[in-house]
Amino acid sequence: MDKIVNLPENMSLPETEIHFVAEKKPKSLLFTFLIALFFIGVAYGAVLVGGASPETSDSLQRITEQFLLQKAGDSFLPALLSALLSSGVFVLLLFLCGFSAVGQPFSFFLVAFRGIGLGTAMGHFYLNLGMKGILMSLALIVPAGILSSYAILLAGRESVKLSNRFFRVMTSDDFSMPSGILKTYTVKFFILALLILLSAVINGLCTRIFAPMF
Repeated sequence: MDKIVNLPENMSLPETEIHFVAEKKPKSLLFTFLIALFFIGVAYGAVLVGGASPETSDSLQRITEQFLLQKAGDSFLPALLSALLSSGVFVLLLFLCGFSAVGQPFSFFLVAFRGIGLGTAMGHFYLNLGMKGILMSLALIVPAGILSSYAILLAGRESVKLSNRFFRVMTSDDFSMPSGILKTYTVKFFILALLILLSAVINGLCTRIFAPMF
């Protein structure tokens, strides 16, 4: 007969570790869902360009030509400010969505919309310029786009998490907001804003270096 061995109490898993393991998976699932939503947006934007009508394709070609002319004449500072504004708006809106108990759908939409924008931009560059469009996307869009999109994904996660907490406060009598959560939320978004600033600097440098080549 097998012997039953009782483990000492000090060998059991601490409650804090159990609590951490229990909460880690939902947070990871949320971020994974946001990443999937973002890339679905990218794919949708690319397909949207590919299925455009001839009139829309002509308009996209004119937009591409104007974009190239503008980029070729842009200096570092205008390119930096343009990227800072376009990505900063997303982070600001996600920050505000976090203070609403029903802000989750809007946060998801903003993340998907960001993906659609990138997919559309890269798609119509390829459609109108072929291999040159791919190279242009790799040089002018992707370097800054990766960092700014990552910051927006993190902002989306934090926004949804805070919205969920506000929703639980409104729907549960025995749930209260943890102390200092709003301060932590603000500090996190300040760091994300710095990432957006860094991505804007990268965009300015890439524009200054690579735009004249196209």
